[in-house]
Amino acid sequence: MRGFAFRSIQTRIIVAVTILIVAIVSVMTWLWISAETEFYRSQKIQQARSLALGFGSTLQGEVVEENWANMRIKLNIFLKGDEDLVYAMVHDLKENQIAAAAPPELAGSFITDVVPVAVSQKAIRLSNSNQSSQVRISESYLLRNIEFPPKKLRGYEGEPIIEAAADIFSPTNPSTVIGVFRVGVTVRSLDAQITKTVKRTLAVGAIALFFGVTAA
Repeated sequence: MRGFAFRSIQTRIIVAVTILIVAIVSVMTWLWISAETEFYRSQKIQQARSLALGFGSTLQGEVVEENWANMRIKLNIFLKGDEDLVYAMVHDLKENQIAAAAPPELAGSFITDVVPVAVSQKAIRLSNSNQSSQVRISESYLLRNIEFPPKKLRGYEGEPIIEAAADIFSPTNPSTVIGVFRVGVTVRSLDAQITKTVKRTLAVGAIALFFGVTAA
């Protein structure tokens, strides 16, 4: 009877330790996945921010001179150079419309139909006050398929994207905001990286769990 009680207590201890190990490994795995996911997400946002700020600053001359033909060429080259880019457009705040875009059918309207209206409202906020260049970031999704070049699917309806919108300033002093450059970046590569991270983390967690249970 005493031996049975001992074995019962020993079994309970082993079960309790096993549950504790499972809980610890599960929490650590979840925290690791969360940290890695946030890291890759912040990298993608920083990429979109840098693209908007860097390329947008090169478009000042075209906006001032209203050289939309040259701007369309630059936007086409810009979009073709990176498969992660879904669209790019420039709002002319003087005429209150999209003056140039890639794909080109996005030009000519005031509000684009590829993302929710709230994203456009955030991107093209009007401001005539003196300020250093700012970038607005929106995490959204596509409202329809986008092809660029024609017949090549660039993004599909419902696909998550990150949009960055950067002000284009006049060369005058004081400077004013004369345009807004917007670029949409797909998160497909981000999702692939996160999936890879989850698989790697789960594998490490499973190994740690195995040795922990075995040792218990």
